Amino acid sequence: MALLLACTFVEIALYLALIGATLHLGRAAAWALARGPARRHENEATDATSVPFVTVQLPLRNEPRVVEELLRCTAALDWPRDRFEIQVLDDSDDETVAIADRVAAELRATGLSIEVLRRPDRRGYKAGALALGLARARGELVLVLDADFRPARSLVRELASALSEDDELAFVQARWSYRNEAAGLLTRLQAAILDALFAVEQAQLSARNGPVQFNGTAGLWRRSAIERAGGWATDDDALTEDLDLSFRAHEVGLRGITLPELAVSTELPEDVGAFVAQQTRWVRGGGLGLRTLGRRLLSRGSSADARTMLAHLVRHARQPLFVAAMLRLSLVALAPVRSPVPSWVGPAVFAALLLALGAYLGAAARRLGKSFTSHAALAPALAALSIGLAPALSVAFLGGVFGRRGDGFVRTEKLGDGAPKVRRSPSKIGPARVGTILLAATSLAAAILFGQRGDWVGFSAAALCASGCGWMSR
Repeated sequence: MALLLACTFVEIALYLALIGATLHLGRAAAWALARGPARRHENEATDATSVPFVTVQLPLRNEPRVVEELLRCTAALDWPRDRFEIQVLDDSDDETVAIADRVAAELRATGLSIEVLRRPDRRGYKAGALALGLARARGELVLVLDADFRPARSLVRELASALSEDDELAFVQARWSYRNEAAGLLTRLQAAILDALFAVEQAQLSARNGPVQFNGTAGLWRRSAIERAGGWATDDDALTEDLDLSFRAHEVGLRGITLPELAVSTELPEDVGAFVAQQTRWVRGGGLGLRTLGRRLLSRGSSADARTMLAHLVRHARQPLFVAAMLRLSLVALAPVRSPVPSWVGPAVFAALLLALGAYLGAAARRLGKSFTSHAALAPALAALSIGLAPALSVAFLGGVFGRRGDGFVRTEKLGDGAPKVRRSPSKIGPARVGTILLAATSLAAAILFGQRGDWVGFSAAALCASGCGWMSR
């Protein structure tokens, strides 16, 4: 009886979560389709008497393949040289140190203001490096660029122009484009997800002056806004410094916007292990954010923006539900139980979700001048990817909420353009990976059992779980 009740509870909770996701994705897709293409921001002439000083911060950690090109692209940014400086915030302990020093010296010889800053330890990770640089920066505006980003020469002018149009803006965020989007299915899915984030989710929040998140790179901040929000959080739990600062800024009445029409080229992880590690860090950081900000946001529950920020922080609470649903599926395969939910509900809910997800991905692609159908067709693969990530993200989210530090700030290795694709060592065997492998095996066994008794709905669901978990366990 207890097993039946537990299975029924998980089933109903899953359907409610999927229906909620379907409604959200459908509304977002409708907004994006009605909005039309993202149009490029028009530059304004810069008043030579009031050009703000710009500091570009380049946080680095062991990036020998990409550091030289990063520095040279940054040095080429179009901004008056007497109102411009570059800070190389280098936490490296490999050959990156020598490369960064050499290229910085070459650029300094041309008259460029460029400084390499190093710390005795990595306290606060990226946020700690940014805080160190800010204390020495001369800029009124601060641009952050990660190691794999390649800005166009006009980036600072376009971002500064948008920032100058509204004195209440704290930051302006450019979207990302992807040099290796076509490398494989994994990179195509990542590109589709991020396109939707910038062209739909954050664009919609920007349009209604909602709480837009700074995405950690390719964004221009007013220095005064960073300081008013309390600066960069530099404790050892600063895994998602961008999320933390964005929400603290919004709490003190500041806001940011995303410009989906303005893109900065970057690199996506091509290796499953690197991708899972990146997603795990982001989700653990979200859990830590919920732990530190959740109570304050709950106390402001009557505010629409507070509810939006809280919803953003709790969204990964669905991950344990997905894991529970996979366990339920395996139990039902072993010991069939009669569900009070009509048999047609599951297929109908999942079909509606796939349609809404396809529309959402396609609408984002259309806004950015890409193919609607090619992105929409990725919906089933994205569903499998999401299921396969659930075990690792469940561990990460719950670890963040309950204050576990995990492995700290695990950087995502950058390979650079044209680099040989080296075979990485297998992902570390930890609880999350073991759980993913076990769920892949049990879901495969469940699919076989469902197939043997002709339950093709159960077979399809179990096969999807097995494929997703098998993919993400590599």
